[in-house]
Amino acid sequence: MLLAGVVTLYATNITMTRTQQEELKITKQHIWVYENGTAIAGFVIDNVGGKDIVIDKIQVRGVEASWSTVYYYRSSSSVTADLKLPNASLNGTSVVINYAGTESATFTQGT
Repeated sequence: MLLAGVVTLYATNITMTRTQQEELKITKQHIWVYENGTAIAGFVIDNVGGKDIVIDKIQVRGVEASWSTVYYYRSSSSVTADLKLPNASLNGTSVVINYAGTESATFTQGT
């Protein structure tokens, strides 16, 4: 009985360590509202799981954002500084934004 328990535990351990998990961390959430009523939301999504993900929609308080109003930047490293208020107008297919500390990048419009 002990041998069967050890074999089962070993098999479960091997299966769990080889299975890639989906895990996301959403941090640095901000919503900025300008005097003219324009609002911009910003946040960091960190894929800490071992599996690629697909984001098919973004909602804020139940309201889905149209992909034409979403701009994204895929970073090869972690964003450590807090996000800054974007000073760019979000028009066109790509926008350069100073997004954290002194870091800036070209954000691409979602499709």
